[in-house]
Amino acid sequence: MNLIIYGKNIQLTDSIKAYIHEKIGRIEQFFEEPIDTNVHVNVFILKNKHCVEISIPLNATFIRAEAHSNDLYQSVDIAEEKMKRQLRKYKTKINRKPRQELNLPKETHELTKPTKPQKKIIRAYQ
Repeated sequence: MNLIIYGKNIQLTDSIKAYIHEKIGRIEQFFEEPIDTNVHVNVFILKNKHCVEISIPLNATFIRAEAHSNDLYQSVDIAEEKMKRQLRKYKTKINRKPRQELNLPKETHELTKPTKPQKKIIRAYQ
């Protein structure tokens, strides 16, 4: 996982970069194998608010989290929590598909029920 950090309207110091590496590095725990992708982190100031955007392009999806607050470190924490929540949801969705394919379809359960003959009511008018 390659971490690319961009700064707009803000000077990124070594301590900010180290904090972002530490927090975003925890995302790797959600993958069994190391992923070979670029994680883009955009840090900028917009209307006196510190904004952090994290985006991860995966195989079939693009996961993105954004956070705004008055403190830069708090914005990084909020964006990291949002990203963890989305990755948990994505991983659950992927792991659920093979299990669903193993289950029997509901239609087979309907065939095992005994069926009753239906009565028809026929009315003739003269």
